[in-house]
Amino acid sequence: MKKLFFAVALSLGVTLGAAQFEADVAHSSVGFKIKHMKVSNVNGKFGDFSASVDFDEAKKRFNALTAVVKVASINTDNERRDAHLRAADFFDANKFGEMTFKMKSAKNGIIKGDLTIKGITREVSLKCDFGGVAQAPNGDKVMGFSLTGNIKRSDFKVGEPSVMIGDEVALNIEIEARGK
Repeated sequence: MKKLFFAVALSLGVTLGAAQFEADVAHSSVGFKIKHMKVSNVNGKFGDFSASVDFDEAKKRFNALTAVVKVASINTDNERRDAHLRAADFFDANKFGEMTFKMKSAKNGIIKGDLTIKGITREVSLKCDFGGVAQAPNGDKVMGFSLTGNIKRSDFKVGEPSVMIGDEVALNIEIEARGK
């Protein structure tokens, strides 16, 4: 009977010992930094996002990670700039309302996955700094990790080439997630 259960679990994609976690947005952030005029940095973040994590605590292994970011929630602390970034020549938030990430692999502190922006999908590699798993006072499990890496906005056709704005975008993502 145990063999049958194990075979059924594997066929359904269930990972034994794994737990499902959802991002706690109040304790998480999706941030970025980009050069302006080649001399300074502009920082920004997206305020509306979700992430789901399938994590095997015993093996300290990510089995799956998916995230959705609402493009219209961009915030660089300048409403005029943010409106321009939502416009068709940058993110085109009316046509492409979401950016998505789907993990393909996690190994040696690197999470690789497919990032989709403006309908264009590219594989990206992000350095993962795993913070650990703790028990919350209410009994929930809480996990934390940071993801950092760089992408090129030209790979996703976000804005035109320009001396005003750098092509390389540094990502800094902090996730605290809760599960049972």
